[in-house]
Parts: sequence; structure tokens; C-alpha cells
Amino acid sequence: MIGGPAGLTASVFERIAALDGTNYRSWAFSMKMLLKAHELWEVIEYDEDEGAGTSEQATEGSISAVSGPKSKRTDTKAWQRKDQLALSNIALAVKSSEQGHIYRCTTANEAWNALKELYEGQGMHRFLSLLKSISTAKFEPGEKPKIKDYVHEVREIADQLSEMGCKFGRSAVVGFILNGLPDDYRYLVVNLESQIRTIGYEDLSARLVDEEKRKLQMVQPAMNGNHGNRDVAAVAADPDTV
Repeated sequence: MIGGPAGLTASVFERIAALDGTNYRSWAFSMKMLLKAHELWEVIEYDEDEGAGTSEQATEGSISAVSGPKSKRTDTKAWQRKDQLALSNIALAVKSSEQGHIYRCTTANEAWNALKELYEGQGMHRFLSLLKSISTAKFEPGEKPKIKDYVHEVREIADQLSEMGCKFGRSAVVGFILNGLPDDYRYLVVNLESQIRTIGYEDLSARLVDEEKRKLQMVQPAMNGNHGNRDVAAVAADPDTV
């Protein structure tokens, strides 16, 4: 196993964006790879109904290689330790607003399947949730959010809706992206709206990233200037400081 429990938990927070209901596919893939790297994936794919015998995927020396009824295998302390470690990290990688879906889960397998059924299923609840997400998507600038991540998120939601039979054309997806931009992007939005039927995703993303960089470059000098003005004001108010 790579590292220990603390190392796994640190990896969860550093490498995986918390599941928020709109990013299930990328979250599930990243989480699966991380659990595999820490040799914990077997507790997720374990199936009690497969019957007795050794798993075909078992490797010599691993917990999966223990022969006999699988229900016996899960009773071992080593298995339970792995299971609870996987469960706790799955729970920690889910936003608090979504954790209610797995409150009653006592194993990693139960939690994983509950989230999979909720976010990967074809039910009306998921369809309406995705439809609401794409129609209300907003880009909120800050230290962490990036415009390219926002564009990717909207496109991913559109892809998921397409898989459910609700396919939006490229111009419609571009419209959703532009509609969620803040007011200080309005001049660029007006310009891009005239190209909404012809602009590609790559060109759109590049234009938005350039605008984001331009705004950041404008903010820094302004902050430095304000700091200088405060210093001048302080000196003017207290001549003895000169």
C-alpha cells in the first residue's frame, strides 16, 4: 500500500475535487484510481452474491487471494480495516450537501453503489438535477475557481444530458456558458454572442482565459496603488511620521 491512512486522506484533499452532484464521472474515475493505488479498490468491487471461491482478479498474498466463502473473508480484521479506510475517504471526498445520501452506509461498497445509483442512473431525479445545474451554472471568480474549469464543468453536464437523450447543440452549450459569466465579462459576452453559432469550444475557452488573465493583471496594480494611497493618507494625517 502506498503510504498510510494519513497519506491517502491527504491525497484525497489534494487531488480530488469534492463530489458536488455535477462532477460524478470525473470524481468516480479519480477516486477509483486513488483507491487502486492504495490497494483498497477490492473492497468496492467485492460482491457477496458471487459465491464461494477465490476472486479471478486475486493476486497471491493479497486479501482477495483468501480462499473459501467470501463472507468469511470480509470478517477478517485486515479486510474490515481496509473497508473502513475506503469508506471514510469516500465520505470525506463528498461535499457536506451530498453526504446525506450515504449517512446510513456502513461499508465502502454500500457508499460507492449508493452514489453510483444516484448520479449515474437514468432516473428522472438525476435528469432534472442535471438540467437545473446547466441552466443555473455560474462562474464565480476567486482564488481557486478558473474559467477553464467552469467551461469544462458546463460541457461535462451537457455530455451527461446527451447520454440521457437530451442533446444540446454546440451553440446552446456556448449560450449556457456565456449566460453564467459575471457582469464584468459583459463586453466580451456581447462580442461572443454574435459568434455563438460559429465559435468552437477551444476558441471560446481561449478567449475567456485571455480575458481572465487580463483582469488579473489589472487587479494587481490597482491593489498596489490603493496600498500606496493609504500610506500617503496616513502620512498626511500624522505629519510626525515623516
